[in-house]
Order: sequence, then structure tokens, then C-alpha cells
Amino acid sequence: MPSSLVEAFAQLEDDELLRRARSGHLTDVARAVALAELDRRGIEVALPDGASDDARVDAMDAGGDMLTLVSLPAPTEAHILVARLQAEGIHAIAADAHLVQANPLVGIAVGGVRVLVAGEQLAQARALFEAMRRGELDVDDDPSRTAMQAPECPRCGGVHVTAKPAGVFRSLVLWNDAPRWHCPGCRHTWPNSI
Repeated sequence: MPSSLVEAFAQLEDDELLRRARSGHLTDVARAVALAELDRRGIEVALPDGASDDARVDAMDAGGDMLTLVSLPAPTEAHILVARLQAEGIHAIAADAHLVQANPLVGIAVGGVRVLVAGEQLAQARALFEAMRRGELDVDDDPSRTAMQAPECPRCGGVHVTAKPAGVFRSLVLWNDAPRWHCPGCRHTWPNSI
């Protein structure tokens, strides 16, 4: 029985040692020892484009390595990012989303929802994620469609009309009470017909 990681990794076959080094299931210390052993043997370890030392690698049943692009605190954010990545043809999944959604305190312990992408697409995914963070992929809203245009007041013709939400009491008593328009000039209020 080996007494240290150095001895344990020294006893492994090249293929097994390489598989373990790439698996992502080793601690940082164990991975460093495995990489040092591979280096000692003269075996070069090719990491996917853009892979960093802190990237966590998960072996997926579908084949290929999945690398962590980012960890996000909210499952909704992660799913939005995954949908955007998939729309660009990048294989991506939200890992631990159900766990974080079911128990947010456990979500803190596991580090949030990990967005995993295919290893060979990591650089492309990082570029897309950074562009999203900079706001370069925001949808340009058409000014004619940004908001519902307030009508003129039917009583005085005023243009400074505001939307007045239904009150709590009216909403509880009249469950289908709709929001209303209000003109501060003449204090006229009328139902929203839209």
C-alpha cells in the first residue's frame, strides 16, 4: 500500500494517470502531484483551449469533458446563460441547479449553480459570457415598442397621464379589477381599456 500520493501515482499506468489528472475529481494537491508525475515521465498534458487551473472538469456520460465556465448564485441566471450558450451552438448545462433551487443554504455550500460547457468550446463560451457581461448582446429595444403609450385624458386632453394600479382592497374585493389611468391635472380616473 502506497504511503503518499507520489508513490500512488508513480505506480499507475500512463493512461490511468492521465485519465485521473484530467478527471477533475482530484484535489488541487493531488492534481499537482499527478501533473508532476506525468511531467517526470515526459507525458505532455493537453488541456482544452482556454482551460485554466481552477476550471473544474466533470466527466460526462455523453462523452467529453465538461468544464466550469462560471458559478452563479441563482438557478434562473444559470439557465438564462445556458440557453444563450446553446443558442450559439455551445453544449452547456446547469449543474446543481435543482439542488440550489430546493435548498438555497446548501447552494451556498456547494458554490452555487455551475454552468458547464464542452471542453473544446470553453474559449468560445468565455468570449460569449464576457460579451454578455459587458452588455454587448443586449437586445436593442425599438422605441415605438418599449412601453405602452399613455393616452390623453378624455376630460381635459392632458398628456401627463399615469397608470394607477388597482388598490389592494379593490383587488381583493373585486378580484378582476384592472389598472386604471389617472390624470393629475383634472384628477379624472378611467379604466385601462388595453
